[in-house]
Amino acid sequence: MRWDRNDGMELFLDISPDTVSSSRSEPCEAKNSLVFQLHNTSGQELSLQNEEMRTNYNFLPLEQAEPIAGLTMVYLVFPLGSGDGCLTTAERFKKIRLSCPDSFAVKAVDDHTLVFFPVRTLSFSTYDIAEFMIQDLVTELPSGNSSVCRAVLFSSSGKMALNSSPIHIVRHPLQIPIFKVAPGFGCASFGDRIRFQYRVMGADSCVFTPGDEEMEKNGRLMADGTYESVLYRKTGFTLVAARGEAKISRVFELTPLTAKIKNFSAAVSPAGKDGGNRTVTLTFTVENTRHVFLSRAGRIEVESGVEQTVVLDCDREGASYTLSVENADGLVSESRVACS
Repeated sequence: MRWDRNDGMELFLDISPDTVSSSRSEPCEAKNSLVFQLHNTSGQELSLQNEEMRTNYNFLPLEQAEPIAGLTMVYLVFPLGSGDGCLTTAERFKKIRLSCPDSFAVKAVDDHTLVFFPVRTLSFSTYDIAEFMIQDLVTELPSGNSSVCRAVLFSSSGKMALNSSPIHIVRHPLQIPIFKVAPGFGCASFGDRIRFQYRVMGADSCVFTPGDEEMEKNGRLMADGTYESVLYRKTGFTLVAARGEAKISRVFELTPLTAKIKNFSAAVSPAGKDGGNRTVTLTFTVENTRHVFLSRAGRIEVESGVEQTVVLDCDREGASYTLSVENADGLVSESRVACS
């Protein structure tokens, strides 16, 4: 078992993917993940050391760091800030999440440095991989930037720079992560309003059809946009997102349900002692629709399958009230006479 030689590179650090998506001009934060893998390229078995089996080391920043006897550690330094060559800001970098297998640990040293090390001494065979992951990495820096993470190996043999791979900041892939009927709008008949929820990433514009309506607000796509339409027939509602010549789409097909009146009653209140106006209480339940027509009240938005109550002034006892639901072939109506 041996460690590093001075005549060649024994370990190789790989970063996957080598890109992060910028959140600039996107409707919400683009949270990225990066996997860092340490490969044994020596052709022989090596030793990753932690003779004291500790994880509570007081690591110093790279400029002051020295080898620690009996410990193998890899320092990774990220250029942070808001200028060219930076990965993200220091404030955003503090919010990343770190994870790795149980046999390894990764610790933040300062605003821009992470230290990766084994939790106990391990044999590290050829083709073995030691890895950790950064999650929830967010950058607002514009696409086109490249950032280079410095990697430095510390072992009992001393200090050695490892290969450093660039991380490129790119535009978020063109994507429609959300396109669905909003809660409470899934049960719909002829003439019902339909509300859709959507989110589009990496797009310059998106269009909703039917209607071919451009779904933008002040030149920026909304984080959690909504769009309303009316259902008249079996319809494929389509959201098309575009960037340059590239386009993607998602389709949600809806067919009007058959609206029904489940029950309907009318009751007049007793006359008040002061001779005030009497009222009629109309109680009804409908199914497969979210709107009805009620005489003397007009169109009313309702909830399918839920009992509704409407109170109206009563002109006279014995007046007739009509409840109607709407289907593609016309109205289905029932009438009731208001009685005490």
